[in-house]
Amino acid sequence: RSGFEVAGDISVTARRDGQLDLMADALTDHVDLDALLGLLDGVPARPVIGTSLGSVGT
Repeated sequence: RSGFEVAGDISVTARRDGQLDLMADALTDHVDLDALLGLLDGVPARPVIGTSLGSVGT
């Protein structure tokens, strides 16, 4: 079957690995990976806001 053929001096695997390394470096530099991985354990609880009526300082 005729079609696109990669040149013999090109390593597709090496290029793909290089692209994955670049993406991993960008994620490490710009994303809080600990917070992102923490989401795998479940979403954080919603904050609770309490209110009360009364005099200030009591």
